[in-house]
Amino acid sequence: MKLVKMMEMDNKLKRAEVLAIASIAGTEVLNGREEGRKIFDKIVQRLESLSVDTLLPISFEGVKFLDYSCADEIICRTVSRIRSRDIDSRFIIIQDASPTVEENILIALTTRETCCLLERVDKVEVIGKISEPLRETYTFALKKGVVTTGEVEKEFGLKVSACSNRLATLESMGLIYKVEEGPTGRGGKRYLFRVVS
Repeated sequence: MKLVKMMEMDNKLKRAEVLAIASIAGTEVLNGREEGRKIFDKIVQRLESLSVDTLLPISFEGVKFLDYSCADEIICRTVSRIRSRDIDSRFIIIQDASPTVEENILIALTTRETCCLLERVDKVEVIGKISEPLRETYTFALKKGVVTTGEVEKEFGLKVSACSNRLATLESMGLIYKVEEGPTGRGGKRYLFRVVS
């Protein structure tokens, strides 16, 4: 337990300055793939300029309209680059999306069978396509802050391999990340996972 407490205090992601989409686009109406590609390029440039273990909040404040194709280019391509580990240990979270903007982001993510984090005033949630078992595991990790495979095993009554697979999948989706590894006392390694937020 001592190790987990230390991780909670010391290994949180750094939070970068908010990237305001309306400001970088120069407009409040975003439509089309070409516009989306230009914004995507600016997001990738910003992500690449950040140090590892950094969370980039992407704000849609002031964006009155975002069509599906633009949302697909901006969010889905960015998520895909993060998931491919092309942009190592850098993460995004969406903020300040109006219901209309959020709906088109959700449709794009669901169509591409991927997901992303959305930060609301009072909570962080996953939007897009994610299986119910993974959503339950993510919610458990979100409540705890830092989890181990053993804690997931105890919570859900699953075999260790199933728990490890869930955590590895959530990690590959950019929803959690490893913060420490240490000995288990049985000759193996113990991994701690922290929620991206």
